[in-house]
Amino acid sequence: MCHAGSRARVFAFRAVAILLLATGACKKGDVSEKTSPAQSNAAKPAPEATVGKTAPTPAPVGLPEASADLMIQPEVGLGKLRFGMTMNEAKDILGEPASTVGNAYQYAAGFGVAPGRDGSVAVLMFGGLPDSTNPMVGACKHRTTKGIGMGSTEEEVVRAYGPPSQQAWENLGNKQLTTMKYADLSAEFKLCNGRVVHMTFKRKS
Repeated sequence: MCHAGSRARVFAFRAVAILLLATGACKKGDVSEKTSPAQSNAAKPAPEATVGKTAPTPAPVGLPEASADLMIQPEVGLGKLRFGMTMNEAKDILGEPASTVGNAYQYAAGFGVAPGRDGSVAVLMFGGLPDSTNPMVGACKHRTTKGIGMGSTEEEVVRAYGPPSQQAWENLGNKQLTTMKYADLSAEFKLCNGRVVHMTFKRKS
């Protein structure tokens, strides 16, 4: 086996020594040490108990996750905002909107909030139409709890939520607009040439 010159060097390069021993690459004696399966299993710590703990649902592989404030939960809300809150409460949480259209708030971060007939938060809209050239699409960094947001593909939407309950296509010159509706999520995704450019989430009816 290889011997280090000093205790400090052993500690400083212990990762290298372990790697050399594992691969049988010790230069001086070409001696390697193997750990038996029983020893290997004995060295592994017991897994931490998870009773009573609920692990968060990760985004599908390959899809980025959003921060808590940008996280969309279908039929629940956006970040700390919840469907059913008053529009004033929405403003307290989200800040002053960049503009208003009727009673709806439009934010420069690429999303809007609209009330229902009772005046409470009922609709959340993200991105813009008809395609990615709309500045609202580039400004929107929000994603669902399953990683779906601007630029997601149709395959990624289906992988996250399954086949839509209703789907339609519309040709706009050299662009194809696809609408995917999910009744069980009160959600709608619009894709231009196969990429999400607009999302709508509604309060559960």
